Amino acid sequence: MSNLAVRLATAAVAVPLVVAGLLLLPPVVTLIMAVAAATAGGYEVLGLFGHAGRGPLRIAGALLGGMLVAVVYAVGQRPELLLLSLSSILIVALLLGLLGTGEMKQVGRKQAGLCLAAFYPAIFLSLIALIRRDVPSGGLWIILALGTAFLSDTGAYFAGRFLGRRKLAPRLSPNKTIEGSLGGILASVLTCIAASYVMLPELPLLHAVALGVLGSIVGQAGDLVESLLKRASDAKDTGGIFPGHGGMLDRIDAAVFTTALFYGYLYFWAVP
Repeated sequence: MSNLAVRLATAAVAVPLVVAGLLLLPPVVTLIMAVAAATAGGYEVLGLFGHAGRGPLRIAGALLGGMLVAVVYAVGQRPELLLLSLSSILIVALLLGLLGTGEMKQVGRKQAGLCLAAFYPAIFLSLIALIRRDVPSGGLWIILALGTAFLSDTGAYFAGRFLGRRKLAPRLSPNKTIEGSLGGILASVLTCIAASYVMLPELPLLHAVALGVLGSIVGQAGDLVESLLKRASDAKDTGGIFPGHGGMLDRIDAAVFTTALFYGYLYFWAVP
């Protein structure tokens, strides 16, 4: 089976499950999904930063990401508690770095990995849980945010494959092209326009176009950020949890950035 066929088969299973969870089940299920994704993503971050194996230190560091999502969900409307909680999670991450330091030359790298595992991608995934709980039609907005990222990636893949000539960021991702990037933007714009007509009539057409353009741009930036981390660690994928897609970070690298954009739009513009 080709890699494309494997990717499509994985998507055919995962997408309906995610959509069903967002539309048919209560918000707490979205929270559980976000906690699980943050924990898996944090675990992969630690692998990129030199925390090999499945030791207790790596597991504890990964759990901090899931804990952050739960904390933001619980106290997000209390700024003083939120800041205290986030500071406490950062302190725990730094203290974990005192354990199992190993070779001193690697301590700084591993310490940075623990801090990044606690906050990336968890801080973004917590926004998904908040949108689902607090925003009318929140499940549909999340589907649009995720769809904008994923279809941008798909559009970029096919546009780059058939039209790609000029490299976008050869040092970070040699296969990405400027033509592919433009194809991704077009796919995102069409996705948001379709959503404004089909499932979110409260989304004005002009706003849909703007969200499509900006969503694709920030999503591609998120993809490049993850590519930088992998390139620095000489890793092809962050994991193998999704056949054909790689790890959790490989799948949500663009989506977490796009979700932040949509959350900002909903908070500052669309939701009274």
